[in-house]
Amino acid sequence: MAKPQRAPQKQVRLPAPLGGLNSMESLLTTPVTDGLLIENLVIRPFGIEIRKGWKYWYNDAFPAEVRSILCYTGSSPNNRKMFCSTAEAGAGKFGPLYDITFTAASRPTVPALIPSTAPDIPGEWSSTMFLAPGQAYLCAVQQGAGYYTYSSTAGWVESVVGAGSGTTVKFPTGDLTTTKDFAFVMAWKNRLWFICRNSAKAYYLPTNQVYGNLEVFNFGQLMPHGGNLQLLMNWTYDGGNGIDDALVAVSDQGDLLIYKGTDPAVAANFSLLGIWYIGVLPVGRRNFAQQGGDLWIATEYGVISVSDYVSGRVTAPISQTTAAGKFNPSLARNVSITRTQKYWFMLPYPAEELLIVGSPHINPTFGTRVSWIMSAITKAWSSMTNVDPLCAEIYDSQLFVGDRNGFIKLCFFGYRDGDSYNSAVEGSEVTARFMTGFYDYGSPNMNKRISRVRLLGVSDGVPSYVIKMKSEYDMNELLSTPSPVRVAGALWDVALWDVQYWQFPQKTFKSWYGVRGFGKKISTQIAIRGSGYTLLTDYEVTYEEGIGL
Repeated sequence: MAKPQRAPQKQVRLPAPLGGLNSMESLLTTPVTDGLLIENLVIRPFGIEIRKGWKYWYNDAFPAEVRSILCYTGSSPNNRKMFCSTAEAGAGKFGPLYDITFTAASRPTVPALIPSTAPDIPGEWSSTMFLAPGQAYLCAVQQGAGYYTYSSTAGWVESVVGAGSGTTVKFPTGDLTTTKDFAFVMAWKNRLWFICRNSAKAYYLPTNQVYGNLEVFNFGQLMPHGGNLQLLMNWTYDGGNGIDDALVAVSDQGDLLIYKGTDPAVAANFSLLGIWYIGVLPVGRRNFAQQGGDLWIATEYGVISVSDYVSGRVTAPISQTTAAGKFNPSLARNVSITRTQKYWFMLPYPAEELLIVGSPHINPTFGTRVSWIMSAITKAWSSMTNVDPLCAEIYDSQLFVGDRNGFIKLCFFGYRDGDSYNSAVEGSEVTARFMTGFYDYGSPNMNKRISRVRLLGVSDGVPSYVIKMKSEYDMNELLSTPSPVRVAGALWDVALWDVQYWQFPQKTFKSWYGVRGFGKKISTQIAIRGSGYTLLTDYEVTYEEGIGL
């Protein structure tokens, strides 16, 4: 009799899941290059890297959740300011604004501005920068509290209803609306536009003015699904005769109207291009972003650009060409479930080539809030946890977040989450996880026994990781990893010459790791932590192949 022979070992080298999250495919067909879970990883064209961490801007919290961050970016860097507003209410509060331009051990306690009247939703501001002749203004409205402007010369000024001169605004004759009714502000073609609360009306000022005589434009008769006007946005498009900026109006019930022209008061200079239905919007007025010349909106359809709506791609049966691509089914479901919760917001982050999508969604397994990040280069999506952004803004090319516990955080800073304002007290290294699609290794009817896995990548530290091989659609998630080995850099006047590194160089990591896994289709699940920059490019798997049963 022939002696039984052990099945020969095979080895395959697979890329990191550069395709990003995929909820378009079934578990049977999701490719190994895509992820069923990609958490706290930024997808680059050349690999996936652990996202950077965050530190507290102040060690202590504001007395209520931070709902808005406003930035004044005038021409002079010395005059630039950053403000935040909290949910504080009651006598003498009214959704105050605090100057948070500079980091410190303790937060500011004296507001830079207390509105004169109580807002409908304390802390929920809408703002825009506007460059008028001779002066840069931060124009801001808080529904119920009024219209305010900030400049480097006059500081905060409340604009009230008056003769339409000085710092006042004047409404059309017989119109009982006041600035307290303004809920949203934006700039389009050198005009400031305001949305009136609980209505389909918008008001606009003359060109290049932040005060003056207001005119009204009613969008309501063109909204077939009713509701209130929720957003006004600028969309840059090519209509065949060159690049132009269109005005996009969206109702809370999902009607999208696109206008072209310059002067709304002259019918010949302002015309309707079309009306589309885009699905009901989540609450708030910050669920949109301008990126790459296009306009992106979060609705019950997910995250889709205006170009998608206009071209009809939103209704395509397999809509992988839309803005969110193959991850859109999950985004659409999460928007629908949490539509009435604060806040869905979208914010481009050019310094990291990302689009940040804040969300109130809670992971049912861990009970933590989940936001998402999309690579502006590859359009691949991943999730972000342990940040909990309720609002966010870019100031001086850095990402600032306000959270539900009243903290201000400087994000994508360092490689730990939760450092104190000066990093004297260190937080914990970022834990990243991913789980690939289930892979049959080229033989769908054969059983495979996985024995070893080797990760390949580069790091300026010594990352730690846990690897599990999951078979036949086992979707249990990893919980944690050991702490990585830290490599301390040299300190001036302390380190020894010719003994310590001034900067620890990036090195490859490629050690083998023993694992267990058995099945016909197997997913690689990895949790990894690094003490510094860590990039994963690919991994190798050693396995034995048996027979199908």
